[in-house]
Amino acid sequence: FEKATGKVVAGFKFGKVILNPATHARNIMSNFILNNFEGLNPARLDIYGKAAKQLITKGDLYQEARKAGLGLDTFASREIKSMLTGPEAGSFIKRFGRGVVEKLSDLYEKEEEFANMAQYIFQRGKGLTPEQAIEVAERATFNYAQVTPFIRRMRESIWGFPFITFTYKATPQVAKTLIT
Repeated sequence: FEKATGKVVAGFKFGKVILNPATHARNIMSNFILNNFEGLNPARLDIYGKAAKQLITKGDLYQEARKAGLGLDTFASREIKSMLTGPEAGSFIKRFGRGVVEKLSDLYEKEEEFANMAQYIFQRGKGLTPEQAIEVAERATFNYAQVTPFIRRMRESIWGFPFITFTYKATPQVAKTLIT
């Protein structure tokens, strides 16, 4: 029963997130807002431009950030890709094709990686160590692997809340921003 419902949840999330252009637009917008909560103004085109360049060229800051562990647990890799490419996904993958799933998931991942990289560069520019910069970047745009077992169960259950991780992670950020 769990395997069958896991396929349903995976398919639902894939259709609702990865296949939906509006969701991509909302994801990019929310990443700018969440980065702003940690001090990175969306108008800082210099930082966002540098982040894009680092991602494209796999530059020194990109290498430093990856080595320190930044961007390894995005929404797409944690919640979508693992469910869709695991052995229980079988028929869903056959229907859409592994290549399509991978390409669309990678696009969503790049959106998240871009926001993480921009925040990382911004924090490093303020003098934070790589570890401190990662902490802030993951607080801003979330590490989807760092959740309680209850939240993990809720997001994977057909009777749960498939997108609870965002709410669970965003609520403290919004509250902190409102207070400060």
